[in-house]
Amino acid sequence: MKTLGIDEAGRGCVIGPMVMGAVLLSRRSWDQLLKMGVDDSKKLTPKKRSELVKVIRDIALGTEVAIIPPYKIDEYCNKNRLNVLEAEVAVDLIRQRKPNVVYIDAPGRGIEKFTKQVEQMLDEREVCIVAENHADSKYVAVAAASILAKVTRDEEVAKLREEFGDFGSGYPSDPKTQNFLKEICQQAEELPSYIRQSWSTVKKIMEGEQGQLSF
Repeated sequence: MKTLGIDEAGRGCVIGPMVMGAVLLSRRSWDQLLKMGVDDSKKLTPKKRSELVKVIRDIALGTEVAIIPPYKIDEYCNKNRLNVLEAEVAVDLIRQRKPNVVYIDAPGRGIEKFTKQVEQMLDEREVCIVAENHADSKYVAVAAASILAKVTRDEEVAKLREEFGDFGSGYPSDPKTQNFLKEICQQAEELPSYIRQSWSTVKKIMEGEQGQLSF
């Protein structure tokens, strides 16, 4: 039986892409990764993630990565359909790897709705879809996908920092990110493509609001 784990990195960031990773495992490779210490990427250091992503790519039956740019995220967020975007990308990843079972780290609330969206778009009754919150801390396949997504996202962010300067973590709660956005918004006539314009953080700055900023 082939099991696919899917997870994302960077959903809440205001700068840079969101990345979704997928890792296909057999029973044997699942056990191997478990013994190697594969866990939720948030519980691991950057060094450990970098070490494990190489192991994952070597042991897994296959891996896939989808990099979703800010303009695509804005397109869906402006219609309040970010979960739909995740479901669509998840379906694409499933179709590429054709697993028997899929474990997905579900976004926030509305797990049943999200699961039905994936099932309806996939239209494959032979594939069992299991979507849960915090699936990356429950299932090795999802933990591996979280590592793959996080490492890829970090690589994309590093490229942006090298080209445009140090903007911090890219998360709305980061003061360094906030200050970077304020400077960009004051100087640029048009916001750069690496910034998510649908985020309230950006909208507040553009409107000249002061105080604590949050998404």
